[in-house]
Amino acid sequence: LLSQLTSCDSSVTSKLEKALIKNVLSGPFTAQALRDLGRNVALVPPKQLATLSSGDVRELLQNPGFEWSRSQMSTLVKK
Repeated sequence: LLSQLTSCDSSVTSKLEKALIKNVLSGPFTAQALRDLGRNVALVPPKQLATLSSGDVRELLQNPGFEWSRSQMSTLVKK
């Protein structure tokens, strides 16, 4: 749903997108949750990435599909 909302241009979809992102970030944090965020993964603070399981981190690093910030990547590699 998030990926579909990014192609829409409306204040309603923008509010819905923000609410969905907040919901994903507040739930159980997994590799799947990050995939669900899509390009919005840049909004995830490194501190929250540090809570991922080592299996999720391995999966994310083996199947890159995001543009990580330097601090996000550093957090993942240290895991």
